[in-house]
Amino acid sequence: MHEHPLWTEALDLRVIETGGRYSALCDLADDLGLTLLQVQQRWHQLRVTA
Repeated sequence: MHEHPLWTEALDLRVIETGGRYSALCDLADDLGLTLLQVQQRWHQLRVTA
């Protein structure tokens, strides 16, 4: 995945580890202070490039 000012490799790994599960994505968004939509969008970006 290309460089992004918000998403580091460590954060990308946390997104991937959710497995796309809604509750895990919600928890991660809450932990990071982001919206669920931001985390879901990143999940889908990572999923299609894997």
